[in-house]
Amino acid sequence: MLPSFAVRCLAALLAVGALSAAPAHALSIDYTAQLLDAATQRWSYTYTMVDLKVYSNATLLAGQVLDLDFDPGQYADLQLTGPGPGSDWSAMAIQPDPLLPALGYYDLQAQRTNPDLTGPFQISFTWKGAGTPGWQQFDIYDVDYRYLTGGSTTLAVPVPEPGTLAMLFAGLAGMLAARRWRRAGARGLLLAGLAAGGAAQAQLSVDHYDLTGNQRANRTQFDYTYQVTFRNQGGALKDAVATVTSRSPATLIIDGSVNIGTMAANANTTSYDTITIRQDRTLPFDPASLAWQFSSNPSNRPPVAVATVDAANSTVGQIVTFNGLASSDPDGDPIGFSWGVLNRPAGSTTQIGNAQSGLASLRLDRAGSFQVQLLVNDGKLNSVPAVLTVGVSMPSHGLPYLSLPSGPGSEADTLAYYGSQPIKSCWWVGASNSPWVCDGPSGAPQDVLSWESQTGVRQATFNGYPVTRLAPITAVFYDDTSLAVARSMNCYSVPNTDLAMNGPGISCIASNHGPLPGQAGFPNPDAALGDAIAGRNPLSYSALWFSPTVGLTFQDFLPDTGYDPIVYPRDNYYFSRLQTSAQFDSEGRKQVPQACIACHGGSLNAATHQLSGASMLPFIVADMKFSTQPGYTRADQEGALRDLNRLVLGTRPNPNDPNDPIAVWINGTYANFTRGSADDGFLPPQWSGDPVLYRKVVRPYCISCHQALPSTINFASSWNFRGLAAQIANLVCSARTMPHSEAAFVGLRQSDALQVLKQQLLGGGACP
Repeated sequence: MLPSFAVRCLAALLAVGALSAAPAHALSIDYTAQLLDAATQRWSYTYTMVDLKVYSNATLLAGQVLDLDFDPGQYADLQLTGPGPGSDWSAMAIQPDPLLPALGYYDLQAQRTNPDLTGPFQISFTWKGAGTPGWQQFDIYDVDYRYLTGGSTTLAVPVPEPGTLAMLFAGLAGMLAARRWRRAGARGLLLAGLAAGGAAQAQLSVDHYDLTGNQRANRTQFDYTYQVTFRNQGGALKDAVATVTSRSPATLIIDGSVNIGTMAANANTTSYDTITIRQDRTLPFDPASLAWQFSSNPSNRPPVAVATVDAANSTVGQIVTFNGLASSDPDGDPIGFSWGVLNRPAGSTTQIGNAQSGLASLRLDRAGSFQVQLLVNDGKLNSVPAVLTVGVSMPSHGLPYLSLPSGPGSEADTLAYYGSQPIKSCWWVGASNSPWVCDGPSGAPQDVLSWESQTGVRQATFNGYPVTRLAPITAVFYDDTSLAVARSMNCYSVPNTDLAMNGPGISCIASNHGPLPGQAGFPNPDAALGDAIAGRNPLSYSALWFSPTVGLTFQDFLPDTGYDPIVYPRDNYYFSRLQTSAQFDSEGRKQVPQACIACHGGSLNAATHQLSGASMLPFIVADMKFSTQPGYTRADQEGALRDLNRLVLGTRPNPNDPNDPIAVWINGTYANFTRGSADDGFLPPQWSGDPVLYRKVVRPYCISCHQALPSTINFASSWNFRGLAAQIANLVCSARTMPHSEAAFVGLRQSDALQVLKQQLLGGGACP
């Protein structure tokens, strides 16, 4: 008869099977195991995410973590293999550690809500167990690294033996063994006591530890709690106290004091009190870094930690100083200091400087919040920790992101530019079906409807008929490699009319949606895409018009909140008003057209206020995000984006110029439009020797802006980009900014692209 716990485990296994039959609640991950090297027992797992829902009808959210567990008794030397799971995931291998003991993890953090599950998800390992590797547990954590739920992987290819029941009980045995391992903890980690004088120090030592619990603190740090058994090799002791300290920055003492109490002579005692350490799992645990001190003096009182910081709010790249010199010991004992980082922003690797002194420092390498603690020790007891919090923001550097070297311009400059546009002002005379009357140029239109009319999108027939609207090419997408907003892009090919400025042209209106950098909720691609599809909550309407004879012009409109939302819906861009500036980043509004020139290229004549040399930019499909709503998926949008890119290609002076990076990219991506959808793997010929740098860094974070800039910085070739290595290192690593794209810069800094940039361009040099 099975024990009661086994019965519960069997029921749990059957429940997992029931879940597999109910997709709305399923947590299902299939795996295949492949032997790579029989001599070394090197294997690999390939996972297939069949269905991954945290709760009923709730998919994995951005920032949540999926861990596949690797028992340290069976697995070793985890290595990520294959090309990796793509930009929807951040993957990491955390090694099993038998000394803690602690599971290893294939750690996957979702970089967006409802991430792509197609993989590939692969990891290799050395198998230490008997037979062949089997199924694993997996766990899912929320964005604050609290455990949500879990399950077990399923072999993708059925095996004939052992039979179903035998397999079930083999799995049950595995679950029982795993439970015993998790609860039993580490035995025999003998850490010698530090003999510091006195009877207790001389005769006490640590016999072994029992792991009683663990909890995740952040992505790479875990808290481990142990019950300690002490060995007394001398006479009886009263009111014995033990304190552990760490000499390793990878191991932080959270609670290191143990009240042992009375100990009989030559006996072992297991304390009810526990210790807790925080281990950075990117580094192996080193038991030799821990040292124990013992005391049997009941009159000793713990010291008091007092800590201050010179700047509770600072910016990335700054060094803050922590002061613990006001700490003291009530018994007058000399004290030692130990500083450590309790919590840090994702991606931070910085370490405390002078961590064992009264004055310590920390270089702030990520925006977010740092928690730093101070422990002081009187040689016997640790103090209660003193905890400080430092808030860190991205620096301004005095240079607005979307500006030009000559400055961001002024409202007067923008008004002069708008007034210089060679477009005509037209209006109805009499009834709405009467002819249009036009003159001009006489200034910019005041709303999107007037702008459409004046650029020929809404044409007047001059024969008494109403205005005719042309059918647009429309696409909805989220592009976080440039402005990080969702866009409903509507472009028209405008025929040759007087209102179209004496020549055919292209007219586009982009309705922008979603929170901007620095605003609450940023980034939120799914919500922004939903708003763009429904026409809700527009941020602004960016309008541009291109003609071979005139070039490119820009206007910016905001939704007009002066209209009654019941009579005039605010999500209709006809009810809008002209603005002299637009906001694209966390540093406030920037002037038009200066903000547009930053990426579209060109220059503004200070005397005539005429814009020249600006370009339309391609739609880089590979780096966009799309909705999952029917009609708005990437597959649904491919045709429209291809046609939009065809329009952009038509604006190039020579569409087949091999030195024109925009023309090369569009022609290559669509194979001169013989291909119906974009080729995400296209590599420009002048980048053929540098595919990793191009695909991981340049295409997703650089060319969406640089392609239209002067040839010296258009990144059209590998040697052009590599020739600017010093300038790139200065901006990205030292100044920590890219002046024309805050969203792209933040994305680069928070992804594995920064590591690729360091390795491929900077020779692996430091880039904090």
